[in-house]
Amino acid sequence: MKPDFDHSLYFAAKSNEELGQVCKFIQQKYALGDFLFDSEDNWEYGYSYNHRIGFNVTNTDDLDTISRWMTTAPSDVNYQIVLHYFKQDNDRLDIKGIM
Repeated sequence: MKPDFDHSLYFAAKSNEELGQVCKFIQQKYALGDFLFDSEDNWEYGYSYNHRIGFNVTNTDDLDTISRWMTTAPSDVNYQIVLHYFKQDNDRLDIKGIM
């Protein structure tokens, strides 16, 4: 069962890496279980979580979808990364070098 995380951080990025490779890197860095994958019209996503943190990683076919979802994102990105976590773990998270 997915934990009921109380905080989320949203990141936007541009990368030529395939979604599976990005998720594999995050999985290994944060000791997560296997990512589960799905897709919609022009985007695909993967998600995984453990008892402390969770990630939802979305890759879009174009470079303007993410900026429509996140008004603070640049208009030329194709990845959205959402990190879910518990407030008490905030000071222990190392989120550098995700992409």
